[in-house]
Amino acid sequence: MTYALYGLAALQQPVLPRLQAWMTREDLSVKERLYTALAAYALGEGETARALFRAIVRDYAQVKEPHIVIKAGETNDEILTNTALAAVLASFLNEPQQYGLRDYLHYHRPAEILLALEDLNFAQASLRRRAFVFFIHRKCLFVNQKCPSKIDLVGVQIIKSDKGCILKVS
Repeated sequence: MTYALYGLAALQQPVLPRLQAWMTREDLSVKERLYTALAAYALGEGETARALFRAIVRDYAQVKEPHIVIKAGETNDEILTNTALAAVLASFLNEPQQYGLRDYLHYHRPAEILLALEDLNFAQASLRRRAFVFFIHRKCLFVNQKCPSKIDLVGVQIIKSDKGCILKVS
């Protein structure tokens, strides 16, 4: 039911009353709670999604700077799936944990699942905010509308122009 509600919400179908009733269930897994939060966000209920996200982070996040992992699930792939969904949700909500969650996934790849759609959703949310994330030499770089003054990576330089900035890797 959770996935159906998320799919319908993504298609902008009027499922908010059903979603709100579904969210009150006590037996939802972390993965289902993340999907309900994504559905709420898709329906314009950003603050509801934010409250769900923050509750999940409070209860399940483990921080090992600069990484954040959602430690919920029986297998490593379940943990990575939950972390990927949390990264997407955090990116849509522009929560500060988005880069720590995404950076964890960059260093810990799943064995038997693909997270390509989550990667694309994370990038889509960043582009909506005109924020850009670069992964160079396994280091996450964030460039917003303003160009950074410097980057601490050998072989990477910033080229500023009237149209924005470009990271040049030599």
